[in-house]
Amino acid sequence: MALLCASVSDPSVYFAMNSPAALIGTTVENTSQVINGWCFVVTLEMLSGIARGRSADLCGG
Repeated sequence: MALLCASVSDPSVYFAMNSPAALIGTTVENTSQVINGWCFVVTLEMLSGIARGRSADLCGG
């Protein structure tokens, strides 16, 4: 299951979901800033949608 999720998820979303809080922060704002600093595009709306359970945001769609 984890391999399937990793293969279909947007890389920025995957990192947001699987990186430790000590690295990316504990808020949506911190997380998006850190991951955008890694040259991956992630928006506050994407992360908020994922937190609400919207699967379209998980795949970047």
